[in-house]
Amino acid sequence: MTGVAALQLSHRLGRVGYSGRMTFAAAQPSESPRGTAPVIRISPILAAAIDLLLIAVFVLIGRGSHAEAGTASGFLATLWPFAAGALLGWLLGRVWRHPVQIRFTGLLIVGCTVVLGMLLRGLSGQLVAPAFIAVTTVVLSIFLLGWRAIARSILRRRVSRPRSSRA
Repeated sequence: MTGVAALQLSHRLGRVGYSGRMTFAAAQPSESPRGTAPVIRISPILAAAIDLLLIAVFVLIGRGSHAEAGTASGFLATLWPFAAGALLGWLLGRVWRHPVQIRFTGLLIVGCTVVLGMLLRGLSGQLVAPAFIAVTTVVLSIFLLGWRAIARSILRRRVSRPRSSRA
């Protein structure tokens, strides 16, 4: 079965795929050429904000679990290495093109966030213990891949619903 035939079949069966194209709209399906799946669009600004918010939540949880002082400077000192890693991942992978893709985009963001975050923490004199690296990898993977999986699921459902049922 060719790619076009598979897309036509999945469209007839109501299983609409994700193409990864984007605009600055929040999250909307757009019209597509005959025989192809609708294009799902999500704002890269929204995606970047969600990534940064979840990294900040990770930092807040970590600092809270170790009873570290709740100062803004301490929070920022812990946050900046991971935020810089995520930024590098966004730039290397040109994530703005496919912000909710999991296999390339999500894994690249997690990898850059953890690896560069740990390198920068070490260079700035902060703790980089093996247990911390493991916990960071697991939590940031759940956060940064998890929101993408949830977004893809919601957007696919939204696109696959008939237009007459939308409000």
